[in-house]
Amino acid sequence: MYRPHFKQDHNGIPYLSKKEICDIAENYVRDFSPEILYKPQPLDVEAFLEFYLGLTLDYQYLSHDGRYLGMTVFNDTNKVVIYKPEENCADYLSVKHGTVIIDNTLLADNMEHPYRFTAGHESGHWVFHRKFHGYNPDQLCLFEEEEPFIQCKEVNQNYSNTNTKTWDNKRWMEWHADKFSSGLLMPETAVMNLLKLKNFSPEYFTALVSETFNVSKKAAFYRLCDLKILKSDFDLAKEQTQPSIF
Repeated sequence: MYRPHFKQDHNGIPYLSKKEICDIAENYVRDFSPEILYKPQPLDVEAFLEFYLGLTLDYQYLSHDGRYLGMTVFNDTNKVVIYKPEENCADYLSVKHGTVIIDNTLLADNMEHPYRFTAGHESGHWVFHRKFHGYNPDQLCLFEEEEPFIQCKEVNQNYSNTNTKTWDNKRWMEWHADKFSSGLLMPETAVMNLLKLKNFSPEYFTALVSETFNVSKKAAFYRLCDLKILKSDFDLAKEQTQPSIF
């Protein structure tokens, strides 16, 4: 099994560039399902999460209004709050270490793309953030500052026009997980092999990547921007050109 090595601060927050994150994600794909890199196709993200990373998938309502899409649990806990629609009330759930909870709203037929990206996102938290959120159960410290899990709202992959100097640990970890999911579902080698020798419009490239890897067009567009194949709205604005077609 592939085990990445990366620098972390004393709290366990990784020091990683966008490229380093995506390279780590691609190395996971290379070990788990290498055919994807040379015959571009969707990653079986559930199998990756459950059978490769060894995580347990669970499905609950994480809120009454769908604000939380996923959660990664790093230690056994009885503090996970879920919503019970049949009773219109909240309740506590006991959850084991190494559980990923996906919100039930993502099981709808039209939510396959956010479901897949959220599953990849949560696997990124497991890869990068266990040291920060995990703890030694034999020690007396019982999460005075951090919970043994991380809850994730709607992912936002377009961080290009924000001031990273103002980011806290939570924002950095969400960025790590977003970029990991993007690189996992759309590995650079696979994307470049898919687009090789093709010369089409940005709309076509975006639609082709979306369809091939079973991701949303928004996720495909941001990934192509990260790979410098397309230009984002922010890049175009800096050049003082017309707004992007997207």
